[in-house]
Amino acid sequence: MLLVASNKILRRTHLQDSNSDMAIKWTDDDIELLKRQEVIVFKQNVVENQMKNSELPTDIHLIDYTQDNQCYTDAVRAAKMSVIFDIYHDKLRSMGSGSVTRIRNGFGNIKPIMFNVEKKKGDK
Repeated sequence: MLLVASNKILRRTHLQDSNSDMAIKWTDDDIELLKRQEVIVFKQNVVENQMKNSELPTDIHLIDYTQDNQCYTDAVRAAKMSVIFDIYHDKLRSMGSGSVTRIRNGFGNIKPIMFNVEKKKGDK
């Protein structure tokens, strides 16, 4: 699990561990770029119908892409789809092959500012 600073609040990203089947391996330089662009790769290799909207922020986007003739879907947090596209397009191009096929939004029920905010002691 990786902590990413965004809007002065540390938020957890749920990147899968290195033993899982991931198409994109994010380097430290890539993670710095993601931070600067305020993009959080929330989870890689997701299945849309297994996502629980009641547990997700409203700024979640699903990005579908191909790499080595295999389709993948990642859940990514960002304010703009264009920023997500730019980052994934550049990363896939630097890996030699692959392309972004679709980006979708409209997932989640939690306001982004309220996501991962721990309740103060004594709050009900």
